[in-house]
Amino acid sequence: MARRRHRAPVRRRSRSEPPRTAHDAHDAQDVRWLAFELRRARLALTKMLALAEELCDDPAGQQLRLIANEALGLYPIADTRASSLNSAAAGRTLRAI
Repeated sequence: MARRRHRAPVRRRSRSEPPRTAHDAHDAQDVRWLAFELRRARLALTKMLALAEELCDDPAGQQLRLIANEALGLYPIADTRASSLNSAAAGRTLRAI
């Protein structure tokens, strides 16, 4: 039976403590860049969703609204297969988004 190695608990650094190596600083910079890009993409999708609302019931506006909402997850999305039997219900679902 193989012996299990015991690892020492990992000590977490506080935010005020500087990184210990250049590699840690590079990782922190990558995380900050990724968070910036995520915020920028989310803002762009939110603007697209607002623009799609202004296009009202135009099919392109409905599709744009659906795509942006799928990525953002702001509004619940109804299952289109279940609502396809009733076209009025499907129209209400898209307008609600």
